[in-house]
Amino acid sequence: MRSQFDNPVDSDPTSGTLQACGPLEWEGDETKAEISVIVTQRDGKVMATGSGSFDRSANDSEWMIPLTPTPANGQFNQGTASASGALCAMGDDDGPNVFNWSEYVDVKVK
Repeated sequence: MRSQFDNPVDSDPTSGTLQACGPLEWEGDETKAEISVIVTQRDGKVMATGSGSFDRSANDSEWMIPLTPTPANGQFNQGTASASGALCAMGDDDGPNVFNWSEYVDVKVK
């Protein structure tokens, strides 16, 4: 399985939380996926991390993970951020299949 980030990434101006999302394209006998992501923005001196578990039997076709900013009072600015993800998919007979990716995303402050 491979994935990417949906663009833009939405930021809640009150909590600072980002909502990162992307597609799940199951392959072969993959049944479960674990995804961890980190988004950083140098001009805002802030980062946010999060992770989630996803299940093919639940018909998950997209992953969505709320990301908590660090420092706790950190806020993302409208603009470009660097995003990285790590995905590990497991199947009954196959796995683990690991996929890492990085890309630039646009942060949209709602």
